[in-house]
Amino acid sequence: MKPHIILRYPFIDDSCFGAGCYATYMKYDELKRAEELANSYPGVDVSAKSPQPRVTESAENEWNQILAMKDTWLAFLIISAVALVIVLLLVIFLRNQIQIAVALIKEASK
Repeated sequence: MKPHIILRYPFIDDSCFGAGCYATYMKYDELKRAEELANSYPGVDVSAKSPQPRVTESAENEWNQILAMKDTWLAFLIISAVALVIVLLLVIFLRNQIQIAVALIKEASK
């Protein structure tokens, strides 16, 4: 990848991580609200919104049960937020350094 692509379009990576943060937060919030609803109304069945994890034989069912837990989405949210912050800091602090290096190379090639 050429450096000028990174310098011109840093928002592409940032928007992907930002969208990931938003999507994981929305899923986490949905599962958290479903759990709060289940706790506040013990007689109401909200298992369709927030299935409880059970031990199964199928790997697909296990994966679906893992994705149905709110803690999984909280972990995804934390990971994507940390990645977003790292990319933002790299773009902010290294952009000037890359521009200086490109300017030096252009000057040296004259």
